[in-house]
Amino acid sequence: MNKSDMEYYRQILLKEKDKVANLIEEIEDDTVSEDDFKNSSIKESTGELSGYDNHPADMGTEVFMRAMDLKLKNGEAMRLYNINKALEKVDLGLYGKCEECNADIDSERLDIIPETLLCSNCSKQHKKEFETVEEDIFSKSEYFYSELVEGLESTNRYEGLDLDYDEL
Repeated sequence: MNKSDMEYYRQILLKEKDKVANLIEEIEDDTVSEDDFKNSSIKESTGELSGYDNHPADMGTEVFMRAMDLKLKNGEAMRLYNINKALEKVDLGLYGKCEECNADIDSERLDIIPETLLCSNCSKQHKKEFETVEEDIFSKSEYFYSELVEGLESTNRYEGLDLDYDEL
């Protein structure tokens, strides 16, 4: 990659860095009011005077929204990390090289994902490895339906009654 290309991608990365940093700051500022308090409690972030007058589902929604914000923030923080790492690679003259196989990353890929550190082949390989690990973890039957749950089924029946639940 020549110097003009490096400078072109540096400018793109710097713009993305500013956008992502601003987005993270907006996510962190979860206040309703105009004051400067950040990371307020759920009660304060909803603007309610009391948590007691809310329906439990309203509080559940608020907790869900907070969890979603945290997940978004973590994703954007990882993206910011990759952008900073890509900027370091620009400074070292190594930008556009895959970290795994050291092959050149296609310019089309860099245009779409300028902070990428992997070529498309290595990225696909990492995705396959992640999916394999995910399948191994979540396909185990004990996570979804275990012998313990099967044993609990018999404890819910009355002694001496032989009811067929399908007939009810």
